[in-house]
Amino acid sequence: MGHPAPNLGALARIAALAPSLGGVDATGLALAHAAASSAPLATAAQRATADALARASVAFFASAELGADLGVETTVGRCGSNSRSPGVAPGQPMKVLLTDVQVPFIAGGAEACVSSLREAFQARGHSVEILTLPFRFSPLASVKESMQQWQGLQADRFDCGEIDLVVATRFPSYHLVSDRMVVWLVHQHRAIYDLWDTPYGESSSDPRACAWRQEILEADTRALRKARSIWTISQNVSDRLRRFNQVDSRPLYQPPPLAHAYRPGPSLPYVYFPSRMETLKRQDLLIRAMAMVDRPVMAVFSGTGGRYEDFRALAESIGVADRVIFTGHVDFERKRDLYSQSMAVFFGPKDEDYGFITLEAMLSSKPVITCSDSGGVLEFVQDGQSGHVCPPEPEAIAQAINQMARARQRCIEMGQAGRARYDALDISWDRVTDHLLQD
Repeated sequence: MGHPAPNLGALARIAALAPSLGGVDATGLALAHAAASSAPLATAAQRATADALARASVAFFASAELGADLGVETTVGRCGSNSRSPGVAPGQPMKVLLTDVQVPFIAGGAEACVSSLREAFQARGHSVEILTLPFRFSPLASVKESMQQWQGLQADRFDCGEIDLVVATRFPSYHLVSDRMVVWLVHQHRAIYDLWDTPYGESSSDPRACAWRQEILEADTRALRKARSIWTISQNVSDRLRRFNQVDSRPLYQPPPLAHAYRPGPSLPYVYFPSRMETLKRQDLLIRAMAMVDRPVMAVFSGTGGRYEDFRALAESIGVADRVIFTGHVDFERKRDLYSQSMAVFFGPKDEDYGFITLEAMLSSKPVITCSDSGGVLEFVQDGQSGHVCPPEPEAIAQAINQMARARQRCIEMGQAGRARYDALDISWDRVTDHLLQD
């Protein structure tokens, strides 16, 4: 498709990274350099700031690496019983055991969640260990075997002595045996829950899958009802528990890792999407949308994953490779700066549990474009106020991008509204640990 005449000088800063990343062709470079003289800045101070930003942006982008991938305060959960072991007085150091699963060489938001929870408990003077067992997502026979391993694990006492508090996080770690267990649920085995009979999960056409699904559903319900209290990471996860297991819970929102380090920055003409490149994250929606974006805006993707090469090939096949940049893995500082300098952030996964990306964008004062079926993201993005909620269709996403690019000041104001909303929610680890430790 033909590109419109650019009118944003800042585009030059993005295109300057082309020689090192191969994400922009000669046409894109020509557009960028033409843009550099089409948006004069009013004052010498503005010009000096712009020059400094340009130099920093070029150095930053050019050093990007390719490699491996990158709460609300509520009332008491299902019950308010004392989850401490006998004899532990309030305020005294405790032995806290966090339970989770491990999928070797795959890490994402769930792992970051549990690691940050450990740090939060340690900051309050408690001794904390993370207990994991390996997990396989498929076949269902392996899923069932993993559940049975946890069912045979007694977690109230080890050679170290009594465990004062057990906090279970992901399926099937809450199947262990403990009188001191509280649940802070990240998610269950989604392939037999909300993803059942979708392209992303198991199918009812398999009789054996139907039988195992029923067995796991019933076992989950029994295990969860034995917990002293049940919390979740989002209202979306709580809604699933109520819908599938008839179990009540409350959400406890958590801040993303290094939340204090995010900061606002200039609004450069690109949409940022940092995430593992997997089917459920739906990077393809933004790639396809770029074919219909009629403004001089680019898309920048960070991260790798199982669909990395597929998404690169898609960009080539539909003719938008000159408008899409794949940075591969970026370290935290680079990711933070990519957030900070973006026009907006796109995050349109399928029924996300929570979504650190949403909160990281809000902390960076950037509006979020998301989809009407994106789950936990919708608990934060206010359509028309702090971002746009679109149907999961490339045309609708392109329309939202075009609208933001045409009204840049309004786009900036939406980002500021997102940051104000984050602050108003008062999301903190103190609130999470307060409730998990409550009497």
